[in-house]
Amino acid sequence: IIVNYRWSEGAAVLSNGAAANPTVTLAQGVHTLTLTVTDNGSLTNSDTVVIRVNRPPTAGAGTDLTVTDTDNSGAEFVTLGGTGTDTDGTVVSYEWREGASLLATGPAPSVPFTVGAHNITLTVTDNDGATGTDTLVVTVEASCPSDWNHDGSVDGDDVTTFFNAWDHGC
Repeated sequence: IIVNYRWSEGAAVLSNGAAANPTVTLAQGVHTLTLTVTDNGSLTNSDTVVIRVNRPPTAGAGTDLTVTDTDNSGAEFVTLGGTGTDTDGTVVSYEWREGASLLATGPAPSVPFTVGAHNITLTVTDNDGATGTDTLVVTVEASCPSDWNHDGSVDGDDVTTFFNAWDHGC
């Protein structure tokens, strides 16, 4: 019958007692742990295990963006600018989402957004599968139409229509 479990890393004892599966906190990096068990006859046996503690990557979605729908189409393409850093590996993927919908991949995609505010999440994944996230808000504002009287051309009549609308609070 096993009566003692001693977990150590080098000369440091991490756990020593009757608990077979203790909880310990390890710093980022590679750790070689030794488990020495003692039975009720005072016989011992040891084994080692190598554990690598991965630090998740850091995502940077950039600052909030406000753009104008320049062609009055109801949408505008926006180039997102994301960063990802990983202190113990490499960033292998970038995903841009609005809610559950995947919008694009890569660090700097060009994405169409409709007029309004959009909460966007960037998720970066490292070579060990760990993830980091950051968010930004993309706001697309409607532009002021230049063909105010909707006759298909921009001319002096549009100026008159514009000021009439202005006088009425548009």
